[in-house]
Amino acid sequence: FSSPLTGALGLDQLTVGSLVDTDRAPTAVAAEATVAQVQEAAARTGHMRILLLDGDSTPEVVHVRDTLMEQEGHPARDLARPVMLLDTRTPVYEALAVSRERSEQLAAVMDHDRFVGVITISDILRHILPEESGTVG
Repeated sequence: FSSPLTGALGLDQLTVGSLVDTDRAPTAVAAEATVAQVQEAAARTGHMRILLLDGDSTPEVVHVRDTLMEQEGHPARDLARPVMLLDTRTPVYEALAVSRERSEQLAAVMDHDRFVGVITISDILRHILPEESGTVG
């Protein structure tokens, strides 16, 4: 038997590292990307927050709305801000609390100094509140 309550009760054991989908690359562009490249990534994926990646180091994030008044060739890094960082061992309940406190929708998950992937509030909520397989009728 599985229910949303069962998922919620497991939050003390669940870590963000266990929720990161390492098989799928996050929506990202190179650290040297232009505004046009950020906008293209957003148009291609539908994501509004685009990571700037420089190898396995700490990523930054650009919100596509911040690019709208800029020239296409403008460096995206000028518009970037630090992304919220979570360690792979961070409990999910703590990630939710910190995300809510900081009004962050996206966090970069790090294994020490190595970037592992991203997690969103939506990812966490999908795990806690899984969709019902049947229909109510």
